[in-house]
Amino acid sequence: MIRAICYYTNQEEDEPSSLRKQQHQCLEAVHDYGWVIHREVFAPFMKKVKIAQRSGMRTLLHEAAAHKFDLLVMMDKHFIGTCKEEAAVILMFLCEKGIGVFSVEDNRLYLPKQMDLASFVIKSVSELN
Repeated sequence: MIRAICYYTNQEEDEPSSLRKQQHQCLEAVHDYGWVIHREVFAPFMKKVKIAQRSGMRTLLHEAAAHKFDLLVMMDKHFIGTCKEEAAVILMFLCEKGIGVFSVEDNRLYLPKQMDLASFVIKSVSELN
């Protein structure tokens, strides 16, 4: 089974309703693909705030470091950081931990280099020990 964290974030302060819309679409994708929700993380817009001060991001990175999930599900993988550089660093960290990313917006799965699609499919259909 694939354990997923659904991560909801907005890029503008005036988009609080977008978090619920993202939740609906992400949960629908998780259900459609048969993945298991490990946790949902709401990370509202925080302009120019360091990662250490963003509780949603801290939760995500802590859980990734502890290998508590296999897949990050979010609307758009580029929205994970406050800028392109930060997003790239976070995505690299997830990749190093063997965590894939599913972008709901473009219905695309991004796997870490050490995992091929066959391994992902096998893990998807296997039961947790």
